[in-house]
This record gives sequence, C-alpha cells and structure tokens, in this order.
Amino acid sequence: MVRFAVLALLLATQQTPPTQADKALAEKLFERMLRCMNEGRFAEGRNLAEFITEKFPATPFAQKARPYTSDTAFLTMAPVEITGPTGNRIDLVVMGDGVPYEDGAQRTWQREAEALLKALFKTQVLKEYAPYFNTYRAHVASRDARTSRPDTPAVTYFKSTEEEGELVVAVPAAQSVAEMLGGGDRLGIVHVRVSVADHGRSGYGIAPVASSHPSTAAILHSFGHAFAGLADEASSRKSWGGLERKIKNLPPPPVAPNISDTKDEAGVPWAHWLKAKAEGDKRASKIGVLEGAALRPQKVWRPVDESLCVMNDGADFCPVCREAMVLLLYTYVRPIDEAPAFEQAVVGEAGGSVKLWIRALRPATHRLTVGWIVDKVVDGSRTGADAIGRNGDTGTLRCDSGRPGSRRGEGSNWKMPPGQQFESDPSPDPANLRDTLTLDRTRFAPGRYRVTAVVRDFTEWVLRDTPNLLLDWRTWIVEIK
Repeated sequence: MVRFAVLALLLATQQTPPTQADKALAEKLFERMLRCMNEGRFAEGRNLAEFITEKFPATPFAQKARPYTSDTAFLTMAPVEITGPTGNRIDLVVMGDGVPYEDGAQRTWQREAEALLKALFKTQVLKEYAPYFNTYRAHVASRDARTSRPDTPAVTYFKSTEEEGELVVAVPAAQSVAEMLGGGDRLGIVHVRVSVADHGRSGYGIAPVASSHPSTAAILHSFGHAFAGLADEASSRKSWGGLERKIKNLPPPPVAPNISDTKDEAGVPWAHWLKAKAEGDKRASKIGVLEGAALRPQKVWRPVDESLCVMNDGADFCPVCREAMVLLLYTYVRPIDEAPAFEQAVVGEAGGSVKLWIRALRPATHRLTVGWIVDKVVDGSRTGADAIGRNGDTGTLRCDSGRPGSRRGEGSNWKMPPGQQFESDPSPDPANLRDTLTLDRTRFAPGRYRVTAVVRDFTEWVLRDTPNLLLDWRTWIVEIK
C-alpha cells in the first residue's frame, strides 16, 4: 500500500505537457520580457521572467527566462557607438559590477559607463583610432552593491574583490559577456563603481576600473594593461594619498614592450627608438633607459621619465607604448575595409572600361595611403588574391597575460609586386569614401593584367612595423578587350 501511495503522489506532482496555447503565450511573454530588458525596464522584465517560469515551467521559454529571475543576472547588451561591421572592427564592451537589479541603479550606471567610454576615447591614440572600434554597454545585475572581502563576502556578477589594494574580477565571466557580441575579440572593461582600489589586475583582454567616476588616466592605464599587454612603468605601487604600498610575493616581471630586465641599449624592446634618437629623430628625444619599473625600484628598466607615460604617473602613452598600441590595433582590423571580390577575373566589354575600388579604414584625422600597381599577366593566373597574414609574428607585441587579435601581418619579407604604379582616380565626392582605379583602352592595350591595391597606414607613431601589420593588399585579374 505504501508503494502505491508513493506512486500516486509522484504521478500527481508530475508536470502536464504544455499545450500549444501555453507555448504561444509563453513565447509572447518572453519576447515582451526581452523588450523590457532592451528598453531599460528591468524590474518589469524580471517580473515577467518570474511569471513565465512559474506559470509555464515545462516550456522552453521558462528555461530561457529562468536566468533573468536571479539576483545576479545578465540583463541586456546595448550598442553605444557602432562604426562598421563586426568583422573588421574592435568590439569593446563596458560592464558594471555591484549594480543592483533596479531600474534607477542601472540608469545611473548607464550614465557613468558612457562617460567612462567618452573619457577613454578622448585620449590621444584612441581618439585618432576611435573609428576602428564598436563600443557596447552590457547591463548585468548583482545582489550586493559592494566588493567581497575575506570577512564579508559579497555576491556580485563578476565576483569583484580587493587584494592588497588591487581590484580583481572574474576574468572568465567578463570574457563570456564580451563573447555575446559574436566577434570573438573578448575585450571588456569591468567598471566596479563600488570599489576604491588604487589599481586593477588587468589581463586577457579585461580591464577592471574602480570608482563611480574614475579618472581618465586610471581608465587608460587599465586599458593599456588589458589590450596592449603594457607593464607598469612605476617602481612601486602608490595608494590613495601618494603613499607607497608594499606588495607581497611579486611575480617575475612580465615580458612586455615597455619594460626590460636589461639596461643594455641594444637589448631593450625599444632599442629601435634609441637608435632613432641617436640619429636625431625628435620623436625619440625623450626615450632612454631608466631604472625602476614593474613595481620594482631596481633591476627592471623603463623607456621614459615617470611623468611621461600613463603606465606610470603620466596622462597618456609614451611613444614606446603608443607604438605598441597602434600595432596591436592592426591585429584586430585590416586596413582594407571593403573591396570587390577577386575570385574571378574581371572582364571589360570590348572598348569599355573596368573600374576597381577599395574602401580603406578612416582614422579620425589622417588618411591611409592607397596605391595601385598594374602589371601584365604572364603566368596564366585567372584569379586574384587577398592578404591573409601568413608570415607576421606578433608574439613580441604584448605580454604573456593576453593575446593579440587574429590578424597577422605580411611579414618582414613582403615586397611590393612588380608593375607600373598609379594613384587613385580623382574623386568628385568630398567625402571620398572609396579609392578607385579605372582601366580602359586609353591607358592599357588589350590583354590580361594583374592589378594590386596596396594600403598602408604611415602614422608617425610607429617607427618599426616588422610584421607589416599596417599594410594590406588585394589583387584582381583584369581582362581588357
């Protein structure tokens, strides 16, 4: 009898299969919940999520809605500034920790997050290359509006803690949010507004930033660590008030483009800057080899005075760090933003013309240089080609706590193809978004030609581009009849 009673109880508590009407209503409510999240009506969206999971527990929409019912939850992703397609832009998302699941708190953080991005993109390098970025704002909720400490743990989305005055966040959780953008860059700023830490432990593309209104220098410093793998150029860590903070168990100095474990001028990563200085290049006039870096007063060296780099006490990047930053940008994007397909020969009608074009990336105040090279086809090729970065080694561009983007340069052995060089056609368009080259019988005899568009960023901020990252090219086969 006991066995039958237990069986009857189990049967009575089993969920009945949802009807089609249940599924349709649950789907409609789930879509409404997402609209609420996207429109910043988070409390209403959460109520809908709870209603869906309670009233329609057997539907797939209940499973999708359940994460939104938690006190610690991802809420929505919102674009801030979109400059182009994800495939050739650097996707950067700012996200907050310690922000409650309340409309007012989330709106306050939204204003702070957008102010943070504005401050970052007012700095020298990022202002010039802002068109290379797509920026986003990720709203996440935390149960507690504070960071964790050993004696008082807190429940927040990114598990923010302060260790020896340093802000630490859960990097995998931040990367997972950044991955929602779909581009694979996994770059993010975790804004821990409830923290007063004097430094953030950045790396693997994630930059923690403390305070509700962080300074521009603090934002740029953390971003320099996370994005470009730059090391601290300071000889010690200073806490609030300028006092030096003693740090226990320092790890070995990182491998980075802006510090060195040798003072040998030929062995430091910025040796090419010292060579340029010796040759009278004014851009390198303040570059040297100064002792004290990587939070150590001795046996580690940096390139500039402490006031000249934001990785120390300065306001912006020094020339060495700036060069590394620009080179890293080009591991995420290619200079040619758009161009016609090259897989088949382009054939002009008898007596007609062929017009080729490319659209190059556009920094804020300077243009990339575009050139065209035309040569007779003598090898029987019938398809063009595209730069794929087969030879570029970017392993020395950043420290071992992160990675460059997926794009590689053409390598130091790349040579300009043979042929006659041409400039782009004059353009009547003031914006001149495309560079074009017209091939017709007035300039070319009938035949087959290999046409190569070469694009390069000749920024004065880069002295040495061994991988040829600032270079891009595309080739077409053109037949003129």
